[in-house]
Amino acid sequence: MVKWGDNMRGNKWQYRVLLWSLAIVAVLGGLGFWFSHDIIISRQLTIAYAQSGIIKHEVRVKATFVNQEFLIYSATGGKVQFLGADGQRFRRGEIVANIQSDNPIALTAPIGGLLFRQVDGYETLLTAESLRSSDLAELLAVKGTAQETDSVQAGGAAGKIVNNLVPTEAFVEMTSLDEMAVDKKISLAVADQVQQAIVVLLSESPLGVVVQFSQFVDSSVEKRHQEIIWNYRPPVSGIIIPQSSLWLQGEERGVYVITEGVVRYHKVNILDENETQVCVEGLPSGIPVITNPRKGIEGLAVAKKQ
Repeated sequence: MVKWGDNMRGNKWQYRVLLWSLAIVAVLGGLGFWFSHDIIISRQLTIAYAQSGIIKHEVRVKATFVNQEFLIYSATGGKVQFLGADGQRFRRGEIVANIQSDNPIALTAPIGGLLFRQVDGYETLLTAESLRSSDLAELLAVKGTAQETDSVQAGGAAGKIVNNLVPTEAFVEMTSLDEMAVDKKISLAVADQVQQAIVVLLSESPLGVVVQFSQFVDSSVEKRHQEIIWNYRPPVSGIIIPQSSLWLQGEERGVYVITEGVVRYHKVNILDENETQVCVEGLPSGIPVITNPRKGIEGLAVAKKQ
């Protein structure tokens, strides 16, 4: 016969076993929840790799180029036979073309410079002097017509000579003149070549500046109107990361990086930034950075590659 006291001891033992079982289940459940929570969070994180690079500050602007150009007029009409290719240099008085007609004549270079067979109607209209003294809105509104023919009429232009020893000038459209001033030096990239120029005139209408380059600009003759790049601030080199990876911690800015499979906060010194990128120091090149940081990811275990 089981005594009442023995029955009570048995019930207490079963009760303790039940409590311990529930506690273990709760702990395991909590651990499972946090483990699965960390997995979900880690899978939501995106990364990029810090790389050496340059932050550029540039904007595309439209430019109209002006050079010292001299038309080559022919006194008689006929077929034109050029003696050189576009861009070839001739001395003053040197024969550049022959006119084949009943009265054949030779055309000579009016000055020393580069031969171009195409004319556009701007040669005598757009000059360095006209950019400084004319109504720019009216001047730039005139539409020229580029033409290159194998024949010329009497009194017509059979091509032109461009003086490449005189610096190119241009009117450059701007959205604001706030950072502009006469004699200010600016950097302009024309056809992928960086050129230095100095501002010689500010214009309110049309809004922009007249600049003089430090030298003759290649492609400024063939493409009188073209889109160029204004480098409004010097570039800065360093380690480049996405703008979205920055994280504000108090008044300090830093990034979350992945080291040995764990997310760690890392303070950085910002050298420069634009709308999409940040140039920093204090990060090694190639380290993964979190591009969508959030609270609570410090110490999170993640795979190195997402």
